[in-house]
Amino acid sequence: LIYANVAAFKGPNFDIVGLLEAKTELQGLQHTRVTDAKQMGANAMIVRIEESEAAKLLHTAQWYERTGNPIAAEVTVRELVRRFPRTSASAEALQWIPAVLAQLPPAVRDRTPPYDHLREQVLGLTQDTPSS
Repeated sequence: LIYANVAAFKGPNFDIVGLLEAKTELQGLQHTRVTDAKQMGANAMIVRIEESEAAKLLHTAQWYERTGNPIAAEVTVRELVRRFPRTSASAEALQWIPAVLAQLPPAVRDRTPPYDHLREQVLGLTQDTPSS
């Protein structure tokens, strides 16, 4: 069932429910059948699933921005960076977020996390460092 759920995921444009079920099953397996979980490579599978979860959040944030909702885009990036800070999707989101922040009303922008600091931590970029 775990392998089937992972194999059924077609990318961030699609439903992620099967991946979430696989992750839950893997985490349960790690507690109840430790040897089987290790043989399956459960840790590596969970990391891949979390990368996919992060990619789905990034895709959603980009959709919000494309459809004219930069506030929802920023909130989604905030959740992405909070839940999955060490993923490639988080790194991409931190490079992209300045364009979203520029679209926010000042009162909203003033309440966002310190993205400059997060960019520096995760990407090694300062405000003066080009992101491309």
